[in-house]
Amino acid sequence: FNERWGTGLGVDFAFGDHKRTALFATGVTYRLTPALKVMTGPGFEVVEKDKPEGGTKSKAYFLWGFGVAYEFHAGSLSIVPTVFLDFVGETKTNLTYGIAVGTGF
Repeated sequence: FNERWGTGLGVDFAFGDHKRTALFATGVTYRLTPALKVMTGPGFEVVEKDKPEGGTKSKAYFLWGFGVAYEFHAGSLSIVPTVFLDFVGETKTNLTYGIAVGTGF
């Protein structure tokens, strides 16, 4: 939108024993400094589990997330450590951290 306000899309995947999770979110960002930004917005989490008798079972949950990120630039690329707190469904919270890689356009 401008130098301080923006929007974005996020996709995360996590894999473990007998469980796979995909998270899809959108939201708004606000830059506190040129490198430090906070984010919030809605999304959904899809959890797929292996059934003991074979096959898989999937379920989707609504979420609302809050995050903070700090951008480092390497040429046209951005390397961005992130921390997010997601409120998933009615009872679950996720605290996640990671590294995002992006480019502006």
